[in-house]
Amino acid sequence: MFFPIDVIGKDSAFNRDQYTDAYAPGIERLFWHVARNATILRWLRRCGMDAEKLLEIGCGPGIVVDYLRAKGVDCIGCDLASPSVPDRLADVIFASTDFRSLPLAVRSNIDGVLLCDVMEHLDDPVGFLRSLPESLPSSTRALITVPARNELWSAWDDRCGHFRRYDLDMLRAELEAAGLTLIASRYFFQSLYLPMRLAKRSRGGVIEPPTTAWPHRIIGAAMGLEQRIIPARVPGASIIAVAAHFR
Repeated sequence: MFFPIDVIGKDSAFNRDQYTDAYAPGIERLFWHVARNATILRWLRRCGMDAEKLLEIGCGPGIVVDYLRAKGVDCIGCDLASPSVPDRLADVIFASTDFRSLPLAVRSNIDGVLLCDVMEHLDDPVGFLRSLPESLPSSTRALITVPARNELWSAWDDRCGHFRRYDLDMLRAELEAAGLTLIASRYFFQSLYLPMRLAKRSRGGVIEPPTTAWPHRIIGAAMGLEQRIIPARVPGASIIAVAAHFR
């Protein structure tokens, strides 16, 4: 895995070690990714974005892109780093590429944007969001996931180069300041809230990829079900939101 610069892009605080920790080989099998992928797909389908041409900005090695494409969603990705990606994604992930530098023919056909755990790495997320319309003139909506609740802040957030953890009101305020209108938002990973709060003083090590996938598939599926039971404003470890529009 090659990184052209210490800090992965001018907008983001994400260095080589942090990137390697986040995307260790096999990490896509972790229950967290299993549950988040399913949640993203459910929300895309709910708002009709699953039928659109999507761009994931900051896609890493393509965990979300790969999952969505397998489910029939037309999604491509770009990343400022040069991650190792599966051969099947070689034509749909633009490595070492700022979204603003994508070919005009690509940018002009993008209907919606995915920012999956990206905004917390940005020093100026409002300015970043404001820059989207100029480069992506056809985009009208964005799906966003972010880590939630400042009381869950731990050494892990420091290690990952986070600037902030969000609450629902804070995310709404940033979106509105950038000229976007919040369509819907909610907490998810509510079942992780209490364990993370209790363990935050000791939480900071590297998360190892699972050696056996099936337990993580079961746990991930269970975490997806909790969103059908637990109210949206009950605090969780993450937030998902859809906002419009860029025109």
